[in-house]
Amino acid sequence: MNRIFVYAMFLSVTLLLSCSESSSPSKSNLTLVSGINRATVSNMAHFKNDVISSDEISIKVESVRILLSEIKVKLNGDERSVKNGPALFTVTDSSKTVEFASTELPDGSADKIKFEIHRFPASQLSDYNSNEVFSEFASPERYSIIIAGTIKEDNTDIPFEYKTEVVSNLNFDFVPPLTIEDSKNLVVKFEFQTDMVFKDKGVVLDPRDSKNKNQIDKQIVNAIKAVKL
Repeated sequence: MNRIFVYAMFLSVTLLLSCSESSSPSKSNLTLVSGINRATVSNMAHFKNDVISSDEISIKVESVRILLSEIKVKLNGDERSVKNGPALFTVTDSSKTVEFASTELPDGSADKIKFEIHRFPASQLSDYNSNEVFSEFASPERYSIIIAGTIKEDNTDIPFEYKTEVVSNLNFDFVPPLTIEDSKNLVVKFEFQTDMVFKDKGVVLDPRDSKNKNQIDKQIVNAIKAVKL
């Protein structure tokens, strides 16, 4: 009787393990993460109200959120999807990275990763306006980028939030190509360059000044750089 019971228990455990292994998710071997380079920019000169002020000002970026879509990789000459649906490029800590997409790919060489800075179509707002991650991007304004931080002016920290609706297709070429292997997870870091957004020709652009918006938006689409980890 005891032998039958032990055999039955062994069979049950074997079946459970077998089911668990067959239903387990595939292992990613390409992971994309977001980070930031130089969270703070400062200068003795800055643009405010179309005038260059000589008062010292510094901008510290504490949070970056960028709505992305169409994340794809060119592998062995063919384009493959990395993530279906929207994704969020997120920075909340200058010392940490945040994964925003991953996938399992066959072995090969990848020479391009691309994605789109995205706005939700008006027809999709109701699909995401209750979503904890995407709700602020599913507002009537349909923002694509939201940046928060503080501005130090006259020894006072003043919070700011910069929102924009800019869209752009971003392409990142890799020379030499990235090597994708089944046994290794390749991590590619995409860094937000604060000084490329809030500085122009060495002068700080005050994000609170609406007259700086056009210039900031022109620079922001070129402010993400890829770094292989």
